[in-house]
Amino acid sequence: MTYLISALCVAIAAIILGSRVMGSQNNVGQGYELQVLAAVILGGTSLLGGSGSILRTVLGVLMLAFIQNGLILMGQPYYTQWLVTWAVIIVAVWLDVAAKRGRLFSPIA
Repeated sequence: MTYLISALCVAIAAIILGSRVMGSQNNVGQGYELQVLAAVILGGTSLLGGSGSILRTVLGVLMLAFIQNGLILMGQPYYTQWLVTWAVIIVAVWLDVAAKRGRLFSPIA
């Protein structure tokens, strides 16, 4: 059942993406993995497992889209957007791990 739901989501995403670019190739979505990972982590889904929700993931997608849109409006090049996305991932994972350990600002020993 999980594979069917995943295939349905991929089909819907492919139709939407194909309609936006008026065509399709087999490598059109290449490179979106980093953005998806950043949005899911920014939404509060733990990489350690056990927490997360669809609503929070959607909020993470919106926050990341606002950040990237702001960088585009500021005229920043693509590599700056990529670096900011990585920084968001690192900070979100650090906050998640620190919150799970119960010590947010103490040094990791």
